[in-house]
Amino acid sequence: MLKCFDLTGKAVFITGGSQGLGRAFARAFAQSGADLCLISRSEEKLADTCREMEGYGVRCIYHVADILDSAAVQAAVDKAVAAFGRIDCLINNAAANAQHVPLHEIPIADYRRVIDVNLVGTMIVTQAVVPQMIRQGGGAIVNMCSIAGQVFHGLLDPGAYEASKEGLKALTRSMAQNWVQYNIRVNGIAPGYF
Repeated sequence: MLKCFDLTGKAVFITGGSQGLGRAFARAFAQSGADLCLISRSEEKLADTCREMEGYGVRCIYHVADILDSAAVQAAVDKAVAAFGRIDCLINNAAANAQHVPLHEIPIADYRRVIDVNLVGTMIVTQAVVPQMIRQGGGAIVNMCSIAGQVFHGLLDPGAYEASKEGLKALTRSMAQNWVQYNIRVNGIAPGYF
């Protein structure tokens, strides 16, 4: 590991951390020496992911939570702070998608669920973590935007995912402006299809 990537003593909180990109992020942070708190809705996948991360010699804890459940999210944050004393980095990775049907046929409940998870859920988690970052003098937040928020392909869903990810870009800018005074850096990254 390059010294510039040494994160020993840092604590990272990852939503959607049990599979896909979330698990890949966890692996990269673990290989760099960071301790991890992962949240997801699947305990079995979380436990499996934590076992893998502990193989890199770091501490890994998990908490089963839906990011729309404020109480469960706060419990996960409290658990991370109790275990590590801090949260240096938040990766807002959890996301939802809708069924692929023509836009005029999507049930509004499905559309609303995607917007809620991808935008409201991100805000719920971030609001739970930011007070700790303020207390400790700063931190870093990375929001998982998407190329789908920039270039519409119509491949993922009938507009809900794309709309939510484009909205997340605006939310990211707002977070960055609001929290720079607390030494909290907020960025969004926009991966393509994988």
